[in-house]
Amino acid sequence: MRTMFLRCALLAAAAAVFSLGCGGREDASGKPPRSGRPNVIVVLVDTLRKDHLGCYGYRRDTSPFIDRLAGEGLLFENAVSQAPWTAPSMASMFSSRYPFQLGAGVKYEHGGKAVRGDKVHGLPAGAASIAEVFHDGGYATACITGNPFLKGTEGEKKGDKHYGKDFGMSRGFDKTRYIYFAKADKMFGAAREYIDGLRADTGGQGRPFFLHLQMMDLHSPTSPPAPFDSKFMPLDPSKKKLYYDWKYSDGKGLGTAGFRDFRDHKVSFYDGGLAFLDSELAKFVDYLKKGGLYEDTVIVIASDHGEEFWEHAVFETKYMRDLGDDYYGCDHGRTLFRELLDVPLIFHGPGVPAGRVRDQVRNIDIMPSLLGLAGLPVKPGSLEGTDIVSAVRDGAIKDMPAFSEQVVAGFEKKSIQSGGYKYIMVVSPGRDGFLYDKAGDPMEADDISSRRPDMARKLRSEIEAFVMEKEKSVSGLKKAEAAEMSEATKKQLKALGYLH
Repeated sequence: MRTMFLRCALLAAAAAVFSLGCGGREDASGKPPRSGRPNVIVVLVDTLRKDHLGCYGYRRDTSPFIDRLAGEGLLFENAVSQAPWTAPSMASMFSSRYPFQLGAGVKYEHGGKAVRGDKVHGLPAGAASIAEVFHDGGYATACITGNPFLKGTEGEKKGDKHYGKDFGMSRGFDKTRYIYFAKADKMFGAAREYIDGLRADTGGQGRPFFLHLQMMDLHSPTSPPAPFDSKFMPLDPSKKKLYYDWKYSDGKGLGTAGFRDFRDHKVSFYDGGLAFLDSELAKFVDYLKKGGLYEDTVIVIASDHGEEFWEHAVFETKYMRDLGDDYYGCDHGRTLFRELLDVPLIFHGPGVPAGRVRDQVRNIDIMPSLLGLAGLPVKPGSLEGTDIVSAVRDGAIKDMPAFSEQVVAGFEKKSIQSGGYKYIMVVSPGRDGFLYDKAGDPMEADDISSRRPDMARKLRSEIEAFVMEKEKSVSGLKKAEAAEMSEATKKQLKALGYLH
């Protein structure tokens, strides 16, 4: 049964209509920012699985402050990323287009099989980015990133060759600050410096700002600072470096006590990194409050993709030998399972209705929603996503099919989640795809494609028709060119596992 949603108090002051799961809380949304247009801060937590947050039901106390923001704001229970690794996911999120429309990721060759290397494609010049729209709308725009995919050429170290052809993600930002693999304290510190400088330049009465923060605390190699490195599991300091990278990445030895101990520590490191980030976010929000900015600022908690912790390792070693680098069950970028695509999405601030939404939404919906909150115009047909915040406020939210694609390793894979089912299509000889019943099998452990061939064929046809239709809709858009990276950038991406 479709969920009923809370309407804005300004539209229905006498009788609030509550979202299922809302807990009967009064809707305090609809109050405009005191300064006119809101500031917008996106805290993009790279590699964050939604099921490791308390507000999504996690057993550990990893995220008390994010949970509080979610409780006061709008949480989407079923948000889906359009790709399981950063470059195509962020290109899609920044443009509200699908990766294949942009040519983002790694190009496929040899009958659909990707060739690993250093040719990564990002956001093409012809696709309007979220930062450009905010900039053209009068906002100050800034990106502070610890991920190389989001830096511009100005982010190269002194002495490196400046190619002038980066990943395209920095376009539209007045300022891009790149702090490679920085932890949350440095990232939020840089954000405070930016805001302080902006307010000093304008006397505190200038333009609103759009600030994107790309946080890397959860991305492998994970190393939370003390005491968070042992917050959820005792740690032998002499073995700390053992858990930086991926052991058992070839899918062997998964039944041993050594593997279980390694996995438990690896997950505890991940959770410790999240707890550290959460504590630093609390300090940053306190800074916004003390500076009189909090009530005028929309804050979004989102992620580009999740992380595998061997949930599908046995399945992958059996059915996905095409990945080509003996990496199975861990890390990200290689498959389209729930642990990589199911991401958190939380909005908080002026104009945001309070509650929880069960209907399925997508990361491509973030851009139109933020533009709607900022009152910025959207050219008809220029975005694939939907303003889901306005839809909730107007009682018009609905469950939307979610398309995703894998564009980095092995044979090409595309997925669709629709009508309670998920189908993963494999573009390879000898295999059509995998089908899952999302309600009956939320962990995606039982492929029912052989028992429901009718549903598998139907969803495969939907994927093929969808891709054909969306390709036509951007027929005039030139696809992204391969970035020309400096040796320093290549080295950094190799350290993060993206290049080989």
